[in-house]
Amino acid sequence: MTALSELTLADLDLFEGGAPWHIFDKLRAEAPIHWNTEEKPNSGFWSVTGYHDIVKVLRDPDTFTSTHFTNLEEVDAEQEEARRSLLETDGARHRALRRLLQGQFTPQAVSGYETFLRGLTATTLDTAFAKGTFDFVEEVAADFPIRVLARMLDVPDHDTNKLIEWGNRMIGNTDPEHADVLLEDPESEKYRLVPFRSPAALEVFEYGQNLANQRRGKDGVDLVSTLINQVPSDGIPLSERDFNTYFLLLVVAGNETDGNAAGRPNTNSMGS
Repeated sequence: MTALSELTLADLDLFEGGAPWHIFDKLRAEAPIHWNTEEKPNSGFWSVTGYHDIVKVLRDPDTFTSTHFTNLEEVDAEQEEARRSLLETDGARHRALRRLLQGQFTPQAVSGYETFLRGLTATTLDTAFAKGTFDFVEEVAADFPIRVLARMLDVPDHDTNKLIEWGNRMIGNTDPEHADVLLEDPESEKYRLVPFRSPAALEVFEYGQNLANQRRGKDGVDLVSTLINQVPSDGIPLSERDFNTYFLLLVVAGNETDGNAAGRPNTNSMGS
């Protein structure tokens, strides 16, 4: 196993086979607060893996702010302002933005989707098993959550694959299989002011704005209608950037690249 002095979670090879749980176990046991080195121009970062330490960090936004971004890409002040979302917001504004959609994810609200979810589960599994042999991640684990999200966004069924494609292109910005422009490619500088430095983010923004324009001022109860027609509890309406990044965050949250999707089995395919 790699010595702690040489270990860095910036090494993407550690994640090639999925989450490196043995590495996390070692960090929690021996260095729950660990300095990770990075190649220049990045400057390194601290990782916190102990439960009680994580709780302390989360409860102290004055010391451990999210406003300077929460991913490993180091961004300047202009990028922070242009790309800021709920994730990069602290305090009262963060709580107000969260509350906008919190009611949509309560047990009572989710129970209203029971019939839909049961039908989707049956359809998803029947479709997969009908193929005889199938990739569980691609056909089930990656497909199911994005179709649930599409229902909550009230997106037409024929657009669901667009959400999957956009999510893969953005999240996979270090993966040649998915990215339009790799994160470390100088070409990505053109997209420095959009999330993930990905042109796919611009397509998501345009799609979200089209939905917003169709539903503004109407009485829909889907996630887009809620975002565009309700004012956060702090009284500050969503700006265009706020809406764009919130909508994009929902797309990303409901969609993962195949390599990060839930529960990849030991073999790549499963039979009926």
